[in-house]
Amino acid sequence: MTKRLRLTGFARFLFVMVILVPAAYIGASYYNGEDGIQNIKNLLGIEAASSGNKAPSQRKSLDTPANSSGVTEELEQRITDLEAENRELKVQIRDLKLELKATQLQLKNTKSNAK
Repeated sequence: MTKRLRLTGFARFLFVMVILVPAAYIGASYYNGEDGIQNIKNLLGIEAASSGNKAPSQRKSLDTPANSSGVTEELEQRITDLEAENRELKVQIRDLKLELKATQLQLKNTKSNAK
C-alpha cells in the first residue's frame, strides 16, 4: 500500500533549484580543484558575517616580501595595458557612432528623395 508522491511542475522546479543545482555546483567545483562550499560562502557573504575578524587574516596580501616587486610590477603593467586598450576601444566606439549617424542620415535622405 505504498502511495506514490505526485509533484506539480512548480514543486519539481523548486526541488531542482534548491537541492540539485547547489549539489551540482559543489560537485563541479570539487572536480575543478576548488572548494565549492567556500565559494558559496564567499558568494553569499556568509563567512565574512559570521567570522568577523578572521576574514582579513586569511586573505593573501600582494605586498608580502616574496611577491612585492615582481607581482606589483606585473600588475601595474597589466593595468597600463588595459587602460591603453580601454582608450583605443573608446575611440573605436566614438568613430563607429559617428559612422552610424552618417549612415542613418544618408538613409533618411535617400528615403525622402525617393518619395
